[in-house]
Amino acid sequence: MLQMRWFRLIAIGLGLALSGAGTAGAATSNRVVSPRATVSVVSATGAPQGRTIRLGLLFDLKPDWHIYWSDPGDAGQPPSVSLTGPAGAKAGALSFPPPRWLVAGGVGDYIESGKVLLPFDVTLPKKDVKDITARANWLVCNPKMCVPEHGEFRLSLPGGTGASPQAHLFAKAAADAPRPSPYHATIAPDGTLAVTGAGLSRKLVRSAHFYPDQPTVIAN
Repeated sequence: MLQMRWFRLIAIGLGLALSGAGTAGAATSNRVVSPRATVSVVSATGAPQGRTIRLGLLFDLKPDWHIYWSDPGDAGQPPSVSLTGPAGAKAGALSFPPPRWLVAGGVGDYIESGKVLLPFDVTLPKKDVKDITARANWLVCNPKMCVPEHGEFRLSLPGGTGASPQAHLFAKAAADAPRPSPYHATIAPDGTLAVTGAGLSRKLVRSAHFYPDQPTVIAN
């Protein structure tokens, strides 16, 4: 069961998930399809590098629908993934691209929309693993309603030492990933956020938004 903080509307029910076949030899799992999103698990490589492999939860969201960032904001729940096979495999935390800020009905959320890859590292019990199975949960919303969905995924690795056809998605996710700021930030007692540093000027910065890495840090 999804554990979540309150959100705008009570979920209308569990999204119907239909599993389709993956593309043979393409390092992608079956696809779980609903009227709101198509979701799969993909690999950056055709085989593990030693006992580790870089996988990603790939969302293709319909227009007007979104999932949530690692800190959802005032409402919502970020996606989660757990491995069900092979025994002993462990999944690391999901990585998220910078979110978009959405305000609807007085509620402020950090969201992801469109085509979104959430990479994560997997540690395997041995080197020659060919099949990986996983379960994922996510909350997909539009400005009027939210629907909890889930899926079961089987990824059959094609083998080989090179990059997979999905490697460009991982490269883009790495390029877009948030990085530690080189600037000094302070928050005054009145709540004013000040960011200072060499090369920073009003002319250089067109706009800025503060996205807290941890929930409950600010009142959105």
